[in-house]
Amino acid sequence: MTQVGVGSAGYHLRTRYDREAGREPLTETLRFLDYCHELGAGGVQAGLGEVSTSYAKAVRAKCEEYGMYFEASGPLPNDDTEIDAFRDFCKAVRNAGAKVIRTTLFPGRRYEDQGSMESFEQARKQAWRKLTLAEPTLRKMGLKAAVENHKNLRIPDMLALLDRLQSEYVGVTVDFGNNYTLMEDPLDVAEAFAPFAYSSHIKDHVLQEYEDGFRLLDAPLGEGILDLKRMVNILRGAQPGIRFTLETMTRDALDVPWMTEKYWATFGPDDLPGRDLAFTVMTVKRTQPQEPLPRISALPVEEQLRLEDENNRKGLAYARDALGL
Repeated sequence: MTQVGVGSAGYHLRTRYDREAGREPLTETLRFLDYCHELGAGGVQAGLGEVSTSYAKAVRAKCEEYGMYFEASGPLPNDDTEIDAFRDFCKAVRNAGAKVIRTTLFPGRRYEDQGSMESFEQARKQAWRKLTLAEPTLRKMGLKAAVENHKNLRIPDMLALLDRLQSEYVGVTVDFGNNYTLMEDPLDVAEAFAPFAYSSHIKDHVLQEYEDGFRLLDAPLGEGILDLKRMVNILRGAQPGIRFTLETMTRDALDVPWMTEKYWATFGPDDLPGRDLAFTVMTVKRTQPQEPLPRISALPVEEQLRLEDENNRKGLAYARDALGL
């Protein structure tokens, strides 16, 4: 068994195909706990299937039986009309034994979903509104929201948001690789966010050039280029009790089209230093494989699902055997 848990996003293919077939998804919370226990995982990060007290207590009892942790995943309120539902969710999360809610602030990825500086600023204002709406409930419930660095905010922007809020109930889910897409060194990400790290997504990546920029592929732990041991030590040094949740997304590589105008549409002239761009481009050139990256979507469904499960099993084994987690 390993201390590392599994995030429900790591089984997004299985979830999609279960739903298309009319089956209960593998990532239904209680079912997911059973499955991840069989894998030897230390916990799960997932949504809560119901907000009823009985369901939440069943999740808690199963975690206690298995000796596993549960970190919740869910959205913050968008406006006043969603505060009551968020309060009910937080009550259920607390009854389920979780202390952390992993969340995001922005829709999608900034270079894909916000096509102008104006739309990005609007999304940033809405992100601030979400935090200010959620924080009083989090404080009252004694829960922590952990905002993922989700391919939207660079390090200075995220730190400015946390500094402005000044709340011990809002921190970061430190995703190990997401900020490659914003031209930031994963080690810098770990160092900067470590004091605020309430949760994490441990993962590995392979990078490869293409005509408009580079592609980012999730790889099984130990098969990519991230300095995982160093990142784990950085986060543990600041937060000894932090949970490491595996989030390997078995999918086609993501395009990071930094050589197109659209990529730069949401950046001001001083928002992305040239040395950061140079670091990332040099990293791609130095580390990229010679063979093309795999096309997961071209595989038969059964092979996609087999590979998804295999990638998670590999990651858990590597975390246990190579990282000592």
